[in-house]
Amino acid sequence: MDRKKLRERLARATPYLLALVTAVLLRIFLDNLNDTERKIEVPLTTRNIPADGRVIGGLPSSVSVKLTGYKSVLDEPGLESKLVAWVDLGRLTTGTNILAVRTGGSRLPFELNFASVTPSKIKVFVSAPTNAAGAETP
Repeated sequence: MDRKKLRERLARATPYLLALVTAVLLRIFLDNLNDTERKIEVPLTTRNIPADGRVIGGLPSSVSVKLTGYKSVLDEPGLESKLVAWVDLGRLTTGTNILAVRTGGSRLPFELNFASVTPSKIKVFVSAPTNAAGAETP
């Protein structure tokens, strides 16, 4: 095959190759443009745990967090390890308390939004403080 025929074939194929590359790039762009949702189970942690010996019951081990954002970011590996859900136990009173579940994350991409947390509030039962002998203190 001589050079002239090769140039002609390449000239005829170039528009088709450009159309194929453009279609692939457009598909990738449109897939990432749509907001999608993803639910992730996140371990529930506690902050400001009372040091006075009170027993706290009713805390679930995990909560479900719904995130919205770009599909490519939501499918990122290791996203679960960057999410945190916690309750603040600092202002508990004896008896039943209702606490809001807080969410956050370290090094989360800015394209993600926290849509919801299930449950968003939890009911916690707190016993009266105990002394060194194990008896309840008033």
